[in-house]
Order: sequence, then structure tokens, then C-alpha cells
Amino acid sequence: MNCTTSKRRRHRAYPTTTSRLFSDLLNTAIGEVAQPQPKASIPTNVMEFDDRYELMLSVPSRDRTDVEISIEEDVLSIKVAAVEKDANYRLREWTTNETTKRFKLSANVDKNAVKATVHSGVLTITLPKTLIDSIKTKREIEIH
Repeated sequence: MNCTTSKRRRHRAYPTTTSRLFSDLLNTAIGEVAQPQPKASIPTNVMEFDDRYELMLSVPSRDRTDVEISIEEDVLSIKVAAVEKDANYRLREWTTNETTKRFKLSANVDKNAVKATVHSGVLTITLPKTLIDSIKTKREIEIH
């Protein structure tokens, strides 16, 4: 009786280290995206500091009146209004449709102290860290 070994490669049933680290970073920072994002998603950077998280979203051609931010339960919702489509574009890469992006917030975010600013097409949302998870109702965030 002969023993043979198979040289067949096994496919990994788990994510690669890089994608796992990236996923872990997002999940520990502010939580995972609460729902799948459409193709015309809002480009977002998420940064973590000792005392806060910062989200920076690209919102070209929009000002504070075109953006709505709210927190309901543990979900941060960012809704960006549609912009004028009547221009004669040769190339258009910026989305002009209404777009919504949602993030599930972790328990260490102080939902009562969230602040937002928009300047030069960049919406910055500051999420201070805390040990208390106190807000359970819907709240509108004013943009300065």
C-alpha cells in the first residue's frame, strides 16, 4: 500500500491579513457601515485620535444647507442633497444625486457632543470619545 500526498492548494476561507486589519480598524473606530453603499457613495476618510474620531467626507459643490446629519440609536446618517444637473458636462465624476451614508457607532462615542463643519467641499464630523453610551433617540446635528 502506497501513501501519496496531495499538492492541491487550499483556498483560504478567511480574509487576508491586510483586509482583516482594515476591517478591524473600521469596526473598532466607529463601527461598520450599517447598510450596503450604492455606487455613488460619498468618499470618506476616518481618523482616530486619543479623544475623538473624525470623519472627512467629500461633498463638492455643496454647502451646509445641502447636508443633513442625524443620529438615531447607534447609527450616524449623513444625507447629501442632489445638485443642479443642467450644466453641459464633458466629464462628470462627482455624484450629483442625493446620497446617504450610514455608520454604526461604537459605544464609546459621545453622541450628544457630535459636531460638524463644511469647508471647501469637505464635511468634517467630529465624534468625541466617552465611556458613556447615553443617547437612544433621534437627534439632528447642526452644521457650522
